Amino acid sequence: MTPDATTPDPTDTPTPRRWEMRSPDRETEDILADTAQDALDECEEWLRDGAWDYGYLDAEVAPYVDGEPDYDASEMREIIVGDPEPEPDCDDNDDHDWQSPHKVVGGLDSNPGVWSRGGSQIATQEVCAHCGRYRDTVSESTPGQHPRTPERVTYSEADEASRAWVADEAVSDE
Repeated sequence: MTPDATTPDPTDTPTPRRWEMRSPDRETEDILADTAQDALDECEEWLRDGAWDYGYLDAEVAPYVDGEPDYDASEMREIIVGDPEPEPDCDDNDDHDWQSPHKVVGGLDSNPGVWSRGGSQIATQEVCAHCGRYRDTVSESTPGQHPRTPERVTYSEADEASRAWVADEAVSDE
């Protein structure tokens, strides 16, 4: 019987393929998915359900070839998992005053504390004018998109350079 316009062609129906999902700590689980994107979506959900610290993880899936997962043909996607680090309290004030002084955070004179990380990732570093603590942000945005939505924010303690800058700022404000 020849298929007509109302009868679906069975060759158009994707056949689920066996994939192995692998976590960064090498835990694996097999799934069935029609495409690499479907397998990555399932892997991302699987990883998000795990107990990971906040940060980036690589979701990786490999198709089965001749009964074995073929990691030479694997697909990867970087994802963010876990809860973001909460902003710490400012030691010397109610609210942080995040600034990017070139002599503390570096970078270009015209754009201090900002670096491209390739693709659409932008990394920024700021320092609090009150307590000297640092805030590092990695954003993934398209060119011209403002404001950039932070993907990952981390904080670090004040160091000698930031404390000296805070002291200089306090003197110049008097």
